[in-house]
Amino acid sequence: MFTTLQVVLECHSLPSPGPLLASIRRLGIQEGREVIEDIPFEAQAEIRFQFPLQAELDPPGEKAVFKGKFVQGNRTEQFVYLCWGDRQEGAWTMLGRAKIPLGAVPLLQVRRAMEGGSGLRARIRMSDARGKPSVAMLKTGQVEWVD
Repeated sequence: MFTTLQVVLECHSLPSPGPLLASIRRLGIQEGREVIEDIPFEAQAEIRFQFPLQAELDPPGEKAVFKGKFVQGNRTEQFVYLCWGDRQEGAWTMLGRAKIPLGAVPLLQVRRAMEGGSGLRARIRMSDARGKPSVAMLKTGQVEWVD
């Protein structure tokens, strides 16, 4: 049985503005095939996204399975996309995406969130060591699931 949970993604260490980022002005979250809630990241210390998803423990309870408008991938590799780009005259231009792996959420945190309705929260480092936007599948250390 699926339980609805609120997820909060706290995006910090945003890229440094400069000539390399001239065409990347916004960070958004992907819902289905559309990027929504895109926010300019210049002069921002942190950007937060909040959204619902449904979670279920896959029998025999050793893995969490997620579904919802923001969940991408299949049952074996599920993730949420955070998208870099720009929006002009309502049209989104995609310049890169970061995959936030849902399989990395500790099972104990998923269980607690399902039982207590506390939701899930992650702190995400959104730039690499050179100050460029983080893209592709983010690794442990870039995404920290916190209580």
